[in-house]
Amino acid sequence: MLSVTGPAGFYMTPVNKVLLGVSLSSSLALLFPLQQYRHLCTYSYDLVIERGEYWRLLTSKLAFLDIKDIALCCMLIYNFRFLERRFGSRKYISYLLAVSVLSTVLEMGALILCHHFDISFTPLPSGPFCMVFPQFVQFFLLIPRVAASSILGVPVTGKTFTYILGLQVASGTAEYRLVTLCAVIAGLLWQYNFLKIQGLVSVPECVARVFNQAVGWLLQSPRPPTLDTPIGATLEIQRQERIERMEEQMLSTALQNSAFANNGAAAAEMMRPQPLNVANGPGIFGNFLRRDNLPQDNVAEIQHDQTSATVSEDQVQRLTEMGFSDVSVRRALSVTNNDISQATNILLQET
Repeated sequence: MLSVTGPAGFYMTPVNKVLLGVSLSSSLALLFPLQQYRHLCTYSYDLVIERGEYWRLLTSKLAFLDIKDIALCCMLIYNFRFLERRFGSRKYISYLLAVSVLSTVLEMGALILCHHFDISFTPLPSGPFCMVFPQFVQFFLLIPRVAASSILGVPVTGKTFTYILGLQVASGTAEYRLVTLCAVIAGLLWQYNFLKIQGLVSVPECVARVFNQAVGWLLQSPRPPTLDTPIGATLEIQRQERIERMEEQMLSTALQNSAFANNGAAAAEMMRPQPLNVANGPGIFGNFLRRDNLPQDNVAEIQHDQTSATVSEDQVQRLTEMGFSDVSVRRALSVTNNDISQATNILLQET
């Protein structure tokens, strides 16, 4: 599976590193040595609204209480580290705070509305779902969809595994569906700047600078030794470079897989001499036949057929199956004299 979220590690992602570390450590602590305090990290309508224990809105977001949630959500947090590289650490932590507030408000509103219609829920699942699932919106919008392979005819992209992890978490009980749905809606509201939330919830630059000077050196991660970073000056150019690298990898793999089965036929097709069309060839007979025996329309048609005959139909099929148009493939193969590697480069440059 192709990597679509950048290089491995926490290079340039200190906030994501803290989020993952705090979530994992607090969850494991409540799972083993501090089990007697697990009840402090749960919340429901009765506990918050009727008893007035509003502090549970905060403690319930500190740790996951289920082993499945710990494993899946920690993988999601790690996979979403690309967003901090894209936003920058200050904007990223502002984003996490904003979507957490929106998601929590939506959860409480949904609980109050359901209670009004006599729809009861058990205590909602605990954990920072309000920070994890809103990032699916940015993941969907910012990461391009490039098919890497297919399973039973269904295209599989580099994003499929992340979506499967999210569905695995959200497909539990009704309480899980409520929490994850509120989180995704919060991500959409932030994306469309609902109530000017992007400017309303923002970490001041001076505060970010103070924290960076105080603890930033503790959270720095070394640069990966084999970092394949786009060199484009803008985010759009960098994304286009990444897409082009993915396409080149996919085309190279597809050509290698099909070369073994079609190598003999393709070579024979390329080495087979083409019949000489005397009517279109040079010399006295060619000029005589073109001038006296054939209309100009037929001459153009014969010339087109001659050009098309020099193109290997097997190679045309292999390239059209990769998504290129038939006309572009034939033109590229004709220009490169059936050199499929050069034709592929021409087609990639045209797209």
